[in-house]
Amino acid sequence: MRRWFIFTALIVAGSVTALVGLEAVLRLPAVFNPGIEAEFVEAAKRRDLDWVAHPFLPYVGNPGRRFDIHWTDPEGRTTYIVDVQLNSRGFRTHEFPDRKMDDDLVVVCLGGSTVWGAVAPTNAETWPELLEAKLQEAHPTRNVRVYNLGMSGGSTAVSVVNLAIIGVPLQPDLVIAYGGINDTGPVAMHDYKTDQSHYFVDFVPESNWLGFHYELPGWLRSSRVAVYAATWLDSIGGANSLMERVTRESDPNDHAPPEVAIERTFANLLTIHSIADGHGARALFSTFQFFDPSVLPYPLNDGLRRAFAANGMDYVDIDARIPDGDRSLQVDECHFTDAGREIVADSFFRHIMEHRLLASEDGG
Repeated sequence: MRRWFIFTALIVAGSVTALVGLEAVLRLPAVFNPGIEAEFVEAAKRRDLDWVAHPFLPYVGNPGRRFDIHWTDPEGRTTYIVDVQLNSRGFRTHEFPDRKMDDDLVVVCLGGSTVWGAVAPTNAETWPELLEAKLQEAHPTRNVRVYNLGMSGGSTAVSVVNLAIIGVPLQPDLVIAYGGINDTGPVAMHDYKTDQSHYFVDFVPESNWLGFHYELPGWLRSSRVAVYAATWLDSIGGANSLMERVTRESDPNDHAPPEVAIERTFANLLTIHSIADGHGARALFSTFQFFDPSVLPYPLNDGLRRAFAANGMDYVDIDARIPDGDRSLQVDECHFTDAGREIVADSFFRHIMEHRLLASEDGG
């Protein structure tokens, strides 16, 4: 018994000594460079959450928050630093006005992270804001505002809600919906519900473990070892993955027939069309560009083309305008590079101008 006590005491003492030594080593550079100390103080702060609960959506951005996302492509070649600025309603877009003015031309964009701008370095480089710049140049006497209501992970059902409660009060002249890939999970599930409540769950921060760094007690935040270890563990474990907290895991063997899956996706797009039309706005849709279409569980774009044509719904064929498998245009399966976002913005712009979708009685 005495031997085990001594052995355990030696292990504890050795571990404590090692930790104290490591702490000293990590603190040493700050002695010679005060800037390192300032960087650590910033890194040790308990930060606000990027996402918060919402009464009508599974989640929404933390209103007014500004934060950086460091994202590395699947092949580990490039790391993108994304500067995100959210407005007072939690969306990555301009502040919403109190009312629409006579010279305003308002466009609302709906969709998932491809609209939100997953790897766009700044808000201004998301394709909705690139589109806004083009439209403003084409309508110099009007005040053009393109509002980005895209949400990371957002499906067509989320877009319906966003349009109804956020977009409609903006009194849009045009509604653009670009989405479909985030529906491939929920539309395949056997207990499917149109609002996708079988798939999405509410984001409830207080009932979730939010990662080692977030949970560190205040007295440990002065320790370099604790802060750096917590940050590393969160990075390795993918802590604070938003979608893991707001979706239910689907059965990979649970697949609806292709025609059923497409019909379910299109039903929400049709609802978007109806809401827009009911509030005096035109609606514009799109096929969805996927880097490698063969990995999709069903021919989404073929089904969308047929459905748009059958229902007289205007659309841009983004899938046809961006070639598959081009890494200069897409960083992963669906998110665009700078060049890719420029093509998307230009494609919508050309279609809008050609079909005079923002034309008004005064010729604006």
